[in-house]
Amino acid sequence: MKSFMHSPKAIGSIIPSSPYLVQSMVNQVNLQKNSKVVELGAGTGVLTETILKESKLDHPLIVFENNSSLKQSLNRFASEITIFDDAFNLKGSLNEQEKSIDYIFSGLPLLNFKKEVLINLLDQIDYILKPGGKFIAFQYTPFLLPYLNAAFDKTSLKIVPLNIPPAFVFVCEKRH
Repeated sequence: MKSFMHSPKAIGSIIPSSPYLVQSMVNQVNLQKNSKVVELGAGTGVLTETILKESKLDHPLIVFENNSSLKQSLNRFASEITIFDDAFNLKGSLNEQEKSIDYIFSGLPLLNFKKEVLINLLDQIDYILKPGGKFIAFQYTPFLLPYLNAAFDKTSLKIVPLNIPPAFVFVCEKRH
């Protein structure tokens, strides 16, 4: 709540995502030990925890979170994640070996950002995803769909009613 009150445009919700929303996102991919995975806007770590538990990655999960108090809540995963601050600097943050990402999960409130910032982020996501890689994001509105349709070949939308508020999960696949 404190983080939301401090910067409501950067924090999507005052409560963490429900287990139903998290599971709906993770179920969209086939996580393997060798999967290269990025999470944008890790927040309190509910999605982080599920990704780590379901994949048992053999290398750190790459996490972006710029809120210092939320970052502290991610310390419990310190040995299993690498944290970066600025999700809007994906290309600059990752080295060349990390730029062939299988899956990118996002909890960022994408529609709270200016159109040109959003488009730039989607371009960076496209750049670091490997061909056939997937971008999975949730929002509380379906209005992100036109931006995603313009950036990806395949985009689908799922509704998760068992979340407060109900959420939309977008699953996008990078062009081959």
